Amino acid sequence: MAFRRDPNPLRILPGPTRAELGGARIIRAPRLTPRRVQAAQERTQTVGLLGGWTASLGKLTAGNMILDSVAERILIGAATAPLTGVGIFLGKDGSDYEFRAGDPAGAYIHWDASTLTIAGVALVPGS
Repeated sequence: MAFRRDPNPLRILPGPTRAELGGARIIRAPRLTPRRVQAAQERTQTVGLLGGWTASLGKLTAGNMILDSVAERILIGAATAPLTGVGIFLGKDGSDYEFRAGDPAGAYIHWDASTLTIAGVALVPGS
């Protein structure tokens, strides 16, 4: 029986496993190993986790917060549209950009690109 030396010894590299990557886009920087320099590698994934955020194509989600680059919106709380859901809506609605914070059924502030609406009590300090 003969034994031979494996020219590619097992290396354990720091970082997430392939299963943990799930789908995030990962770019590995060059690293020096005892036998060679490993060139930068790029991996493209479709979904994954990044610091507690779920990443998908054009969208980051964590808890009740969504950053959506495709719809060009930031949603916080239960907000899903300019006048739907308690929370904060900031982003594109149709052809314009709008902002709303609060409860559309109660007190809120809303800017629809031409009109500022304040529903509820507005305190304006004197000069």
